[in-house]
Amino acid sequence: MPSPDAARRLRAHSQDRRSEGASSGEGGWTMVKPSSPVECAMVGIWANLLRTDAECLSMRDSFFDVGGHSLLATRLVSSLQETFRVDYPLSLLFKGP
Repeated sequence: MPSPDAARRLRAHSQDRRSEGASSGEGGWTMVKPSSPVECAMVGIWANLLRTDAECLSMRDSFFDVGGHSLLATRLVSSLQETFRVDYPLSLLFKGP
């Protein structure tokens, strides 16, 4: 479970990005919404684990930069394996979060 501080930071970070116009590509960040059912499911899993709204997450976000940590990473991998019936080693998440 993310800490309450991590959840607040994610919401504040998302609001800051939107208020600064970052969703249009300014400031080095671009909101990339999920474009397929698989991406939508993945964003839903992240949002559930991070206890935030899915619209706060971009497909370009790093799991760890938006409040994820090693314990949540293990839950994320488990959810991905269960949802998509794939073998996804935890080490891959740390290589490309």
